[in-house]
Amino acid sequence: YDGFLTSSQVKRFKQAQVVRYFELLGEVEQKSLETALAYMDVQLFRELLSLAEQNLITHVDVFKQIEESVEAGVGRRADLEQISGRLSLAESNVLTELSNLHDVTARFLRLVGEKPAEQLASVSIDGYAMEDLSSDIEQTLLNAYQTNPSFNAAIYNIDAQKFAVDSAKSRYHPLVNLTASYGAQTRDEAALNNTISEANIGVNVTYNLYNGGADRAAIRQALSQVDLARDLRDKACIDMRQTIQIAKNDIENVSEQLPSLNAHRLSSSRVKSAYMDQFTIGERSLLDLLDSENEYYE
Repeated sequence: YDGFLTSSQVKRFKQAQVVRYFELLGEVEQKSLETALAYMDVQLFRELLSLAEQNLITHVDVFKQIEESVEAGVGRRADLEQISGRLSLAESNVLTELSNLHDVTARFLRLVGEKPAEQLASVSIDGYAMEDLSSDIEQTLLNAYQTNPSFNAAIYNIDAQKFAVDSAKSRYHPLVNLTASYGAQTRDEAALNNTISEANIGVNVTYNLYNGGADRAAIRQALSQVDLARDLRDKACIDMRQTIQIAKNDIENVSEQLPSLNAHRLSSSRVKSAYMDQFTIGERSLLDLLDSENEYYE
């Protein structure tokens, strides 16, 4: 008998095993999220690089037109300087997107262990997003409380720390040991055949009446760990609630903005094409053309 120290330790480590399991699941989910984001970021910055390159090609074409006009004496030198500055900016945009693509590719390599393929399959999360939006925030939070691994780990950690308190309290109990021994000796010191056997059994009781306050301090420390575990549970709950509320609001806002943004994109594309045709026949200024090109790129 050890004051239930052993049984409390067994229960504590069983709970700790569950905590480690949920922490593992949480880490798996986090790495999966980071990998998915890296995958989609590679797709995103590849497309942005393509847009920047198209924007640069357009600026190069306009620059050549203006340069030919200036050399022929029908164009203005100021227009050439203006398009030169915009061309430099377009080149800078390409370098910026190249750098961004390099960074996300390196992040993808770190997470996956290999470089992304030249052709990546498209990703669609529309179905999942609409399913989440169909439920109210209370139901979404309830589902998260029940299934989030990090939150579950924080909850089970409280029970593990409570068993640690029971382990510390075992020091107030006596230690009772049942001991038994048996021995046999066939030769005595004179090497004579003198068989002697001995057996004994007994109960050994140890009770530590005073330990300099160490036992009480151990209990206080264990109790403080329980309070810390509860605080971590509350923090995990609050952080998860904030993350879900922000994400849900972002999904709703982006879903509402996308039609307007897409309409603006299509309109800018039509304006850019029209301005290019009008600039060719001299009905639009160079500044109008460059502004329309930059607006479409942005």
